[in-house]
Amino acid sequence: MNRMFVSGKSPFHRLARIIRLGYIEQQPLVASLTTRFSSLGITIPASFPEEIIRFTRGHPYYSQLAFQQVVLNKSLTGKAPSLKELTALLLVVEKDYLEKTWEHLSRNKEVVYTLLAVAEGGDNIYQRLKHRKINIARAIRKLEGMGLLFRHEDGRYYISDPIFEQWLRDRL
Repeated sequence: MNRMFVSGKSPFHRLARIIRLGYIEQQPLVASLTTRFSSLGITIPASFPEEIIRFTRGHPYYSQLAFQQVVLNKSLTGKAPSLKELTALLLVVEKDYLEKTWEHLSRNKEVVYTLLAVAEGGDNIYQRLKHRKINIARAIRKLEGMGLLFRHEDGRYYISDPIFEQWLRDRL
């Protein structure tokens, strides 16, 4: 989107306004998951839908995928998975996407160091990476342009894909 509408070289330069969408509000998603589990007769702890949404951060695709995996696991094993088991299931289901994304990103050491620093904690990344002698600002712009990174109002950087972030943390 940035290349298409922000770059001065693009024929579509300034023909659209880019709107940064955040995550979906969490409480309606929690209520929806609770209702959906109940309607399917799946018994879960009362806090489980909230734990799922907290983990997925309200990401629509991952919230829906988590629901599907709980339903599938319940039908195959007779019980709903724990959050830890559900997280492992999501990482397995998304393995190809995660590895392909990492393969694409790992060609650029600036991007790799920046992503890993954000996965460890998105504050003070310039300070933490200055000894690497890389262009952090360029890596951040590239990651933001890809939709993988965003800067929150609190000044910290966050990885927008919660499953990819968990995958990275597991590899740190």
